[in-house]
Amino acid sequence: MGGRMRALAELIMRGRAAAIAVAVIACAVPMMFWMSAAAVALVTLRRGWHDGLQVFIWALLPAGVWAWMGQPSSLFCLVGTMAMACSLRRTASWPVALMALVPAGGLMALVISDYYAPQVAHAMEILRQLYGPNLETLFPEGANLSQEQILTLLETSFVRTASFIIAGGAVLALILARGWQAMLYNPGGFRTEFHRLRLTPMVTVVLLGLWLLAMSSTSLVTAAIQPVLLMPLLVAGIALMHGLAGLRGFGKAWLLPFYVLLLAFYPVVVLLACLDSLLDFRGRLENRMQG
Repeated sequence: MGGRMRALAELIMRGRAAAIAVAVIACAVPMMFWMSAAAVALVTLRRGWHDGLQVFIWALLPAGVWAWMGQPSSLFCLVGTMAMACSLRRTASWPVALMALVPAGGLMALVISDYYAPQVAHAMEILRQLYGPNLETLFPEGANLSQEQILTLLETSFVRTASFIIAGGAVLALILARGWQAMLYNPGGFRTEFHRLRLTPMVTVVLLGLWLLAMSSTSLVTAAIQPVLLMPLLVAGIALMHGLAGLRGFGKAWLLPFYVLLLAFYPVVVLLACLDSLLDFRGRLENRMQG
């Protein structure tokens, strides 16, 4: 797998035509939009936003077709990844790059909530036909909710899931691109960089504050922005786990259970990232090991 990934990264960096071909083909293949975004990000990280923009524009063609067909995920993922890649190229800071996803995600949330509204309405109609007056069985607390409240929960859950997939795909694409860049030009650099990723207390407070504000509303827009606001904290939590495992000398096998349980326990990972921004667990462990 590593050899194939290296060959793909080398192909992308062979020239503009090759990069465009990979980005366009990957975007045209169903559920491979993150690979297309990674190709755009790699060119941007290595050669700058001007070259990356040319690949990005070509990738927008199949992404636009998918959006016209009712699947805008690739389009939104490309936009989010490009914003983060430009920021990471300019600042070489992962926290800054992850924060670049927030304003891009805010704009996407406006579009997502409007774009998915017809699909949400269609899904709600299907659920009404399937469950009738028994919609409350879909939620543990459903017996205490009205039909209108249950429908609102279903609508916001639908949009929140779509937003999470898009934001997660954008971050995955950037991580893959940075890994490719390190593989080709700076072996081992990405591992060191990622293991040190840690958000500042101010950034953490801002993200949590915005998330709490979004949680106080039941609109589709605020539902779409919530996963975007938590994504930097989730990535910081994942980096924390990798960093601690690296300091302890644990192999990759130790991280497998973590990823298996990640979706179920991601709030815990987010909480650990918040605490780490204040307490710096890796710094404390390094000091203890050196002492």
